[in-house]
Amino acid sequence: PDGMTLRCVTADADMRRIAAMESVVRGQDRSRPADDLIGRVASAPDEISVHIAEADGEVVSAAWPVFRPGTAFASLGGGSTPVERRGRGIYRAPVATRAALAVARGVTDLHVDASDDSASILRRPGFEAATTTTPYVWSPRTG
Repeated sequence: PDGMTLRCVTADADMRRIAAMESVVRGQDRSRPADDLIGRVASAPDEISVHIAEADGEVVSAAWPVFRPGTAFASLGGGSTPVERRGRGIYRAPVATRAALAVARGVTDLHVDASDDSASILRRPGFEAATTTTPYVWSPRTG
C-alpha cells in the first residue's frame, strides 16, 4: 500500500520493534517472542525469514515464514497489525511475500493459525480452513 515499505530484517533491534508493536496490538507483554525470533534468526537463518511493514518509520505489521527442511511444509507466523492501520492491505502484503518465498523453495503446503479477522483475507488467495485450534497458556503453579 502507498506509504508502506516491506523489508526483511535480521537485527535484534528490529525484533524488539516487532515485540513492541505486538505488545500494543495484543494488550500484553510480547517481549518473549522477540527473544524467540532473535534465537531462530541466529541459529537457523535458512529456516526463517522475518519481514516488517513500516509506515512513517513505525512497524505496522510483522510476519515470518518458518520452513521445515526436507519437507514440503512451511508455517506463516506473525501478521499482527494495529487496529488503526487495518483495512489498508497491510496484512495482505506480508502474506503474499511469505507465500512467494515458500513457492520459490518448493513448498506446497502452508500452515497459518489465523484469527477471525485474518481468515477472510487468507481465503482470497486460496487458503482453506482445515481445522480450528483452542490456544492455552500454561502458568506454573505455585505452592
